[in-house]
Amino acid sequence: MSEVPPELDSLHSISDPLERRLRFTAILTQALGSDGAGLVLVGGQALQFYTAGAYATADIDLVCPAREEAAALLAKWGFTREGRHWRQQALELLVEIPGLVLAGDPSRVTEVQVGDLTLRVIGPEDLIADRLRAAVHWHSDEDRFWASSLITTNRDTLDWDYLRRQAEKDGTAHLLAELEAQSSA
Repeated sequence: MSEVPPELDSLHSISDPLERRLRFTAILTQALGSDGAGLVLVGGQALQFYTAGAYATADIDLVCPAREEAAALLAKWGFTREGRHWRQQALELLVEIPGLVLAGDPSRVTEVQVGDLTLRVIGPEDLIADRLRAAVHWHSDEDRFWASSLITTNRDTLDWDYLRRQAEKDGTAHLLAELEAQSSA
């Protein structure tokens, strides 16, 4: 029998899917310990966060060095394993933990308050760098669009020196320069 904490049960009253997923991630972070065992929200859910909901996704992608502990909690809370995902049908939550290590600079992670809880989201520069890599190396027009959207939305708060260094290293500097010029036009 699953042991669903009251905090999870309260998610039923949150109608906005982004808010529900962010609150869930904060609950999981808290349950994993004081630092959330290094848990960081990445992927489409992070993109949805930074674009204020303009991007839509159905799953929650997490990086968590304590993947086994997180998986044990998900099972305890009534999530069922379906391939690489964990599903909680009643709460309409779909969780994947694709990595143990953050592909980016951990010091650039954004801490987000959700009520009385905190969650960590990959930094916007590292998320942009990821989308730029996909756009250039996989020829993904969708990722190019979302890199552009992230740049436009977060233009004034980005660490451009860091982002340019990452783009040079990743072979995406030409696309970053193009999108930067477009966002300031």
